[in-house]
Amino acid sequence: MPSMNMAPFSWRHLNLWHVGLLAMILLVGAGLLYAWAARRAPHWPRRAALMFLFGLIVTFIATQSIIGYFDMEYFSDHMIQHLMLIMVAAPLFALARPSTWPTRRARPSYAASWTAT
Repeated sequence: MPSMNMAPFSWRHLNLWHVGLLAMILLVGAGLLYAWAARRAPHWPRRAALMFLFGLIVTFIATQSIIGYFDMEYFSDHMIQHLMLIMVAAPLFALARPSTWPTRRARPSYAASWTAT
């Protein structure tokens, strides 16, 4: 973890990563859960699965790379982290369409009521 009295940023800081165990468990767990559910859904599009994978990669880079390492030191870095999570990762997760699983695996009457609301 970086100290509060840091020297200005330099290019030698690019190799600093902060890989947390809990974050890795959650990211890998989310990926495995999505893959398990996508395999159970008939004809799940590969594009949706790729969007989820790219969302996980962007989330990993925003939280565990140098961006996540200096997020509490530099306000600009903290804002870049916010923008990556809100403007890049969130739309990728939305394009992965995880909310359509109930309609793909349910009875037709339930699927009709789910999509009607």
